[in-house]
Amino acid sequence: MTGSSYFFLLLTCCVGGSPSVATSAEHQVTFIRAYQSGSWQVQETEQFQVCVQSGFQEAEKLASVCERLLAETRRDWLSESETAVVWRPKCQIILHPNKNSYLAAVGPGGASTVGSALVERRHGQIISRRIDLLATARDGALSALPHEMTHVVLSDRFVETDPPRWADEGLAVLADPLEKQARHAQELDRAVRGRTLFRLPQLMADAGDACQTRPDVFYAQSTSLVRYLVSHGTRAQFVEFLTMAGQDGYDAALRHVYSIDGVAALEKGWHRVVTTGGTRPAVDALVEDEAETLAAQKRS
Repeated sequence: MTGSSYFFLLLTCCVGGSPSVATSAEHQVTFIRAYQSGSWQVQETEQFQVCVQSGFQEAEKLASVCERLLAETRRDWLSESETAVVWRPKCQIILHPNKNSYLAAVGPGGASTVGSALVERRHGQIISRRIDLLATARDGALSALPHEMTHVVLSDRFVETDPPRWADEGLAVLADPLEKQARHAQELDRAVRGRTLFRLPQLMADAGDACQTRPDVFYAQSTSLVRYLVSHGTRAQFVEFLTMAGQDGYDAALRHVYSIDGVAALEKGWHRVVTTGGTRPAVDALVEDEAETLAAQKRS
């Protein structure tokens, strides 16, 4: 990511301040120190370094939101022991005042986004965590924060490499505002009616080609598939499934965690749920043909 080295300089420009504690009915936040670094006002908590250009009060508010959101996201997706982990290094939150500042940090590929998460790993350890946000986002400066926070939290379970793209994005969309989730649902409906859904092996492939080919369908279908699997158990089970799939493959993980007989069976069951109005997408026929072919091969 371009521009990352500049912001990491903030970590070394620390001016001491006395700690203070803010208490809410839901979550207690400990403020470690607040200081100025160039044009940036910085507020540090136990797990975050928040950098803004709109004043220390704004930095403190954002830091409180981040600490509370971290606790909630961990409770949703991780085990009880994992919720007590203290992030080292801390997660850096950069609230950019304008699009130019934001793109200088995330690169031109982020032109259509208002939030970006970056987790860097080395030798099986996380060496940096960072979330960039655009203050002038149409839906609000923090509209993308829950989505990006979910990415960073999930990375605690995947310290060797990134989690599967479809699962990472689909899971994060569940933290988006309801209006955005509704837009993904509409896109899924169009893909079902237009018979343009991805086959699940293509959607779930490590290469992530589906996201590059048709990102709208990729996000919509990934979110729907995550919902489907979560509905068959718990959120913790879904993360367990992803962890096991990385070691033993999807077929084995589906059988062990969900008692679903592999990706082909998952595809058929999921399509039965998403198909509406009596119109079955063409991919269902492909799945059935594939199953018949396998059966014939076994008989021969």
